Amino acid sequence: MAVFYDTHAHLDYPDYAKDFTEVIARAQAAGITRIISIGTDLESSAHAIKLAERLRAFLPPSAGIRQTPMKRRTIFANRCANW
Repeated sequence: MAVFYDTHAHLDYPDYAKDFTEVIARAQAAGITRIISIGTDLESSAHAIKLAERLRAFLPPSAGIRQTPMKRRTIFANRCANW
């Protein structure tokens, strides 16, 4: 049996908040076994982690930063280390 992962999703976006449970159910029904939820800054990474706490085995998070000044990167890295 094939195993399918969605390796890059932004399920932390507000567009998915209203029907998040249904989005996950549709993905599972389609044969997706794992979705990696990508964070792009401190706020979205924190949200991806909170989502993962609900569905740990299915929805592992990826914390990330994009085009952020070095000072903010250091703050972000320190906060991630404390999660």
